[in-house]
Amino acid sequence: MKHDIALIEKQFLTLSKGLDKLTLKEKEIKGFLDIIHGPGYTTIAEHFMLLGIINSTIKLTEQLNIQKNLILEASVMIPNG
Repeated sequence: MKHDIALIEKQFLTLSKGLDKLTLKEKEIKGFLDIIHGPGYTTIAEHFMLLGIINSTIKLTEQLNIQKNLILEASVMIPNG
């Protein structure tokens, strides 16, 4: 099987762009905070559902960061040639 370095490069760049899309912009953060601080924003059930989604997303981003670091560390350890 031939090594497909171009595919690895393409997929790595796709990964990088995908991770960039996860970064919230300052405007998005401010808008979100303004909404949740509004009077009567959510019911208790909605509050806990939103909190659960945020907590799950935090865990997912932590795992993605671990995987990204693993990819970068592994690429350094693999000898050329």
